[in-house]
Amino acid sequence: MPSEDAHVTQAYANARFLDWISQPPLRHPDWVITAAFYAALHLADAYLAREGAPHWKEHPKRNAEVSRRLTAIAVEYQDLYIASRRARYDCGPVSPDEAHDQLKDNYQPIRTHICGLLGIEV
Repeated sequence: MPSEDAHVTQAYANARFLDWISQPPLRHPDWVITAAFYAALHLADAYLAREGAPHWKEHPKRNAEVSRRLTAIAVEYQDLYIASRRARYDCGPVSPDEAHDQLKDNYQPIRTHICGLLGIEV
């Protein structure tokens, strides 16, 4: 099971990638949403590791753990998860506006909340 520090390191790497690909002009909004989700996932896993929660590799189990232990951002996490699945698997168009909205409405609140709990900046 990866440690809290390992998850923070991965969240940081994913956030740097997200910063890079989300620069205007936004060419790959599907990847913006995907990178945002995986940065959020590793932040959540870092917090869950700190709390001694089980380390789930399956998204539904992790999502349930996030809903139980991170109630303040559970809706945002679930919405970002759904958007990332749509971007990864449904092959439909993702607009730059949708990617921007996901960053603003879901990723940023998750990042701010969990970084505050962990006492870090990502």
